Amino acid sequence: KFKLWNSKMWAFYDKELVSVNSSGVGESEAYFSVTITDIEVFNNELIIALGAATKIYKATTSDVYTQATDNTFAIKLGVAGKNLWRSSTTQLVSSCTTTPLTLASWGTDYTVGNSTYNINILIEYGGFIWVGKSDGFYAPDINSVFYNQTPQMRQWPDTNNCNGAFTSQGY
Repeated sequence: KFKLWNSKMWAFYDKELVSVNSSGVGESEAYFSVTITDIEVFNNELIIALGAATKIYKATTSDVYTQATDNTFAIKLGVAGKNLWRSSTTQLVSSCTTTPLTLASWGTDYTVGNSTYNINILIEYGGFIWVGKSDGFYAPDINSVFYNQTPQMRQWPDTNNCNGAFTSQGY
């Protein structure tokens, strides 16, 4: 996953957060003690997910890294509208509109599918968050109940399903 932020292209590999500037020069920005599971830009900060057992970090444009002080964990991250979304387990997602390092900022946990398959991606489509899992893409209804929009994938679940998904020109 690549993110454009702070005039650089950012990515991660294993425990290392890296960037490439406009001249094509790469730089190691940070190294964590656990594997980075996702990154996302939110409120002009880089949010760094480190899995279900390590509290999330944020990086400011001044290169200051801060870790959550309370039990705020994230496996996958995604932005839809003004909300940052996170998956905290194999089937729970929640969102926040303010500081993601504070657990109280995160709203209700919503259940997506069952715990059999991991959440592989959180992506905005049509103004809403869609959740990609090994058995399909789930979207919320008006009551925030997530339904599988691609039930045909349920027949052939795969750990790589939905990885690398993107939207282009509204599709």
